[in-house]
Amino acid sequence: MKKTKKFLGYFLIAMIFMVGLSGCTKKKVATDPNANKLVVWGFEDEDAWKEIAEEFTSKNKGYDIVYKRQILNSEYEIKLLNSILSSEGPDVWEMPNDWIYRHSQKLIPLSEKDSADINLDSFLPIVKQSVFINNKIYALTTNSQPLVILYNEDLIEKRTDEIIDSLGQEDARDSARSLLNNFPLTWDEFTEYTKLLTKKNGANIEISGVALGTDKVTFSNDILYLLMYQNGTDIVSDNFELATFNLAKETPKVTTEFPGRRALEFYTSFSNPKSPNYTWNDSLGNNIDAFANGKVATIFAYADTENYLKQKYPAFSYNKAAVPQLYSDDPAKITDYAKFYAYGVSNQTDKPELAWALVKMISGESSSATLNSSMGYSSSQAIKDQEPALTERDQSNPESIELLTSRTLIKGRYPVDFDNAIKNAITEVNRGVQDSGSALNAAANTITQLLTKNTW
Repeated sequence: MKKTKKFLGYFLIAMIFMVGLSGCTKKKVATDPNANKLVVWGFEDEDAWKEIAEEFTSKNKGYDIVYKRQILNSEYEIKLLNSILSSEGPDVWEMPNDWIYRHSQKLIPLSEKDSADINLDSFLPIVKQSVFINNKIYALTTNSQPLVILYNEDLIEKRTDEIIDSLGQEDARDSARSLLNNFPLTWDEFTEYTKLLTKKNGANIEISGVALGTDKVTFSNDILYLLMYQNGTDIVSDNFELATFNLAKETPKVTTEFPGRRALEFYTSFSNPKSPNYTWNDSLGNNIDAFANGKVATIFAYADTENYLKQKYPAFSYNKAAVPQLYSDDPAKITDYAKFYAYGVSNQTDKPELAWALVKMISGESSSATLNSSMGYSSSQAIKDQEPALTERDQSNPESIELLTSRTLIKGRYPVDFDNAIKNAITEVNRGVQDSGSALNAAANTITQLLTKNTW
């Protein structure tokens, strides 16, 4: 009997001890540091996100935003994927618009119910083109960055004086003065403009009119996509399974031509010493730094480029203009190019509805304005629907006039490899290894394989 009582006593003590441990375990789970937090990875300024976090937490009591600013470089994607694999990744993360298709399987699309109050037509056309996949919304954006021209007005004025002084005939001087005093609107005008600005010493270029023509020019692939779109090139098929930029196309005059080939030849002509358009070679160094150091008069750039210039060359000043157009007589043919960053919800989050509530909030006009102002980005909202004639476009604010006429490019699951194939085509033409047709055929073959590749 005593043994029985003793056993029961030990049993009760053990049960009490186990219950105590169980209580401790529950308490530990309840104090999980991320239980009431949304972790966000983005590229914008931390101070701007403080304001966003305050607004969100005021609407969602008991939850906090943990914002971790990231740098978009070659290591960002690997860092992100490793964090997701280790289950320590963000709930919401930002990506370039041509990554959305690539990473759609790692994202939770917006539910049909919550999509009802999102009107993608209120955004710029490039937004729907990028975020709407298989009839579902996989990301939303606050911003857009049209490709624009930056030009060094002081350098241009100095070169204008030198050019006019060197011209003997008065009519030639007047013609040069007229061209240089009015920023060009078309590519025909732009090539003449940059040829005049270029200063050569024999075969060497001392001052470049524009940085174009090689694969090392920053955004070389985007500039070539712009040229292709402007001359009517179909870059990829509608089902994203075939590269088509190398194919022939019938024109309204019922003639067959290769618009993609023509775009590549025009782009590379700016770095071809045998071409009258020759204005640039890579011996001038990085084109953005060359621009800030007075070695090149004009460059093609995005808002991110301007942020770089402000940080590295704070005393340097420049002006902006819209990119040249191929046609001057038809507003419907005006074509620009843009990119943007978008926020998606990780498929590893345990708070998908809350995460999407945040993404929807920051894509609204008020919150997006806060984030955009911190980075100098343009709005992603379609603010007006008009097609002004080329001569009526306000060059003092090129981003605003390019918003509705901008296009972007969906590059499938391998956007970096897609771009590299295009850059390789530029290089092959530059080196004289292949003509434009052969280079584009090789690039198209590589890209088609990428578009149809079913494995990672």
